[in-house]
Amino acid sequence: MTRIEGGMEPFDLEAYLKRIRYEGSRAVTVHTLRALHRGHVEATPFENLTPLFGHPVALDLESLQCKMVQGRRGGYCFEQNRDPLMPFEAWT
Repeated sequence: MTRIEGGMEPFDLEAYLKRIRYEGSRAVTVHTLRALHRGHVEATPFENLTPLFGHPVALDLESLQCKMVQGRRGGYCFEQNRDPLMPFEAWT
């Protein structure tokens, strides 16, 4: 796992990239950002089952990775958009 700057929670960059099936460049460019966004949208569906069933929605990085990366589930708006730049922050 990659620990992002400032001692924040670990972000498992390799697992995330595998989840969204991204094998492209790791250069920090607009092209890369577009490809990461496309991969995320295509691999991670909108899903609102957690709030629908009245379960609390955890927005911490560890919970989101457990659900959306390791659990291969989708997420609803707050989960999907927590931090779209996290991959860039993890590899720069």
